[in-house]
Amino acid sequence: MPKRLWRRRIGAGDHQAARPSSRIAAGTRMPRTKVASISTASPVPMPNNWMKLTELVPKAKKLTDRITAAIEMIRPLRARPVVTESQAPYHHGDLRNALIGAAAELAGQGGPDAVTIRAAARKVGVTPTAAYRHFAGHEDLLTAAKDLSLDRMADAMRNRLAALAPDPDPDPARAAMTMLEAIGRGYVDFALSEPGLFRTAFCRNPAKALDLGAPDGPHTMLTKSVDDLIAVGFFREEARLGAEISAWSLVHGLSMLLLDGPLANLPAMEQQAVVDQTFDTFTRSVWSARVQGE
Repeated sequence: MPKRLWRRRIGAGDHQAARPSSRIAAGTRMPRTKVASISTASPVPMPNNWMKLTELVPKAKKLTDRITAAIEMIRPLRARPVVTESQAPYHHGDLRNALIGAAAELAGQGGPDAVTIRAAARKVGVTPTAAYRHFAGHEDLLTAAKDLSLDRMADAMRNRLAALAPDPDPDPARAAMTMLEAIGRGYVDFALSEPGLFRTAFCRNPAKALDLGAPDGPHTMLTKSVDDLIAVGFFREEARLGAEISAWSLVHGLSMLLLDGPLANLPAMEQQAVVDQTFDTFTRSVWSARVQGE
């Protein structure tokens, strides 16, 4: 059928089936068709995929809520500035002494092997970088812990001296021997009560040898006691070195036997009995040597 005739028939209202044209003349009015109404009593069935999507909507909403809550939780952390070890502040007026105290506490708990820069810094609450501003290394901090341990040993020895009777013995020789025994007992007291600090005080440290010349240190107190004994005639001046070493060997050797030697497993009361008998024997031996010298 010619295109012109086909278009005329469409315009006349002929709605018979015909092949549609891909082109419509300008001004041609298309016929109106009546749309059938959809009854609500019999809804059109939804495809299965659409039903699955409607089930996923609540789940997606819950997931979105969780993600939003997580973002709100981490928002303050993201806003917090990153602080490196070198920038981390510490709030100690005297960090060096705080680190020494922490090192002494570590030594008291685990001996010299427990003293490290990192452990002391952690205990104080600063970074190792901050600690290295005050100590060159592990050996430097260990030296400070050794010095503090010796100071506390001297305190224990002074406590024994302070516990003596307020009125000294009128006999200068007996008074000197009483003071020497008190100092020795204070030495052993410290070893038994603070074994970690005692081991730290005498541990080997390549950075620094043991300082025996501290003005108020244990060795100075021993030297003064020997001076008093020489002054009252217990020893001659040429026997000074032997007197100092023998007294020191007595208290140090006894301490090591009680800490790490065969006497370490004795009950506390038996250990105290050993200490008492040892000092009694030492005192009587010194008195006997003095009498024979006279």
